[in-house]
Amino acid sequence: VSQIMHIQHPDDSKKAEFNLNPYTFPIAHFPSIGEVLAQQATLLRHRNDSETSQPEQNFLAEQGQESSLLVPLTHGSTPLGVVMIFRTADQPEFARSDRQLANVMANETAIALNNAILASERQGRLAQLNALNRLSNRLSLAPTMFDVFESARREILSLFEATTMSIMLLTKDEQYFEWVYGFEYGQELDLTGI
Repeated sequence: VSQIMHIQHPDDSKKAEFNLNPYTFPIAHFPSIGEVLAQQATLLRHRNDSETSQPEQNFLAEQGQESSLLVPLTHGSTPLGVVMIFRTADQPEFARSDRQLANVMANETAIALNNAILASERQGRLAQLNALNRLSNRLSLAPTMFDVFESARREILSLFEATTMSIMLLTKDEQYFEWVYGFEYGQELDLTGI
């Protein structure tokens, strides 16, 4: 689980901040989150409840919070995450209306997240298709084997995060590979001595 926090400062209603450094922790240490995801139901936990695990109690104490409302982020039956809303000891208890409002907002957030995920996947597929189209065009116009290799390298490395790429061709007897092209850390490798 990764967490990004929005912090509203109680002494200044206009001062708020996002902690954009994700805090990652195992779900096993926070069984309440696992329960919320499995049951797809909102759960209220207090710092000193017997149902609240020790790591969860420690987390609430470290954050200076007394209670947390955990709301599932799900799209259909697919769990996407959890929204955690915290309150300090001097704030009122989460009311039923708070829980209902949090559920509605989490549902809308889950829909938006799913749409963003789908849009991102579409953009990734579109970028791949564009790269394949460019590669096809370049390869059809490549006058030499070296131009074929260079074109393949440019497009392949535009799609994959990598530092090195090699092309090896099968020999006519299909018993060996011949290393015909190598590219490493921004430079073509000299294969003449190999």
